[in-house]
Order: sequence, then structure tokens, then C-alpha cells
Amino acid sequence: MDGISCDRCGTALLVGANVRYVVAIDVRAAYDVMEVSRSELEADHREEMRALLKKLEGLGAEEAQRQVHCAFRFDLCPACQRNYVNAPLASAPTAPRRLEDVERAAIQAAWAASGREPARAAEILGVKKQGLARRMKRLGIKK
Repeated sequence: MDGISCDRCGTALLVGANVRYVVAIDVRAAYDVMEVSRSELEADHREEMRALLKKLEGLGAEEAQRQVHCAFRFDLCPACQRNYVNAPLASAPTAPRRLEDVERAAIQAAWAASGREPARAAEILGVKKQGLARRMKRLGIKK
């Protein structure tokens, strides 16, 4: 496919179009600068280190890394971008999408993959060219 889709709702997005948004999330373990006394520097911390290593024993390298740092990148459509900006900690919708949304995403993906050729897009979708034109009009998808 020549496009990408919204990582939240699945709507097809065209690469290079000015109607998509990128969200980058960087999650890191908090680090607070603390004062270290001379006695703390001189103390024997071997037991603490053993306890820490024992804690890490059951974790794989990837899981241990994720507890310290991980990053995410998501592409969003305009509607999902608005929702995200208004409530960044809200979860993505868990209810199934409406059939109309699924149909719109499929048509937009086929339209992008076909190079905006109606006959090719209809062939990809397994529908007649006239039927595709009617659906695009009904869904407000511009040619």
C-alpha cells in the first residue's frame, strides 16, 4: 500500500498528506538528583547490589530495558489527533468501529494503492467502478 493508517482508528492516511499527525512518546524512569553523604559513599553496598541483581534475574534484557526506557511513535488522523490532544491519557476506543469507518478505511487504502485510478481501486476492492464511485460519494471521499 502507498499509504499508512491511523494507529488509533485504522483510517487510511496518505504519506505526505498534510492531514496526518505524528505522536512520539518517550517513557523514562524518573531520576531525582540526590545528595550523597560521605558515609553513603564509604558504605559497603554489596548486599544492596545482590538484592538488585536477584530482582533482575527473572527479567529478560528487553523487559529490564523497558522498565528504564521505551519510546513509541504513532500516526494519527485529524479526528484522533483532536481526541488525543483533548485527553492524552484516555485509552483508544475499545468498541468495534462502525461499518462505515471500516468501509472508508478500505476504500482510502485501495485508492492510495491504486495511484488514484478508479478502475484499479475498484479491482482491488472487488467491486464495480460505478459502485465504488457511489460509495466514495456517500462517504465523502474525494477523487
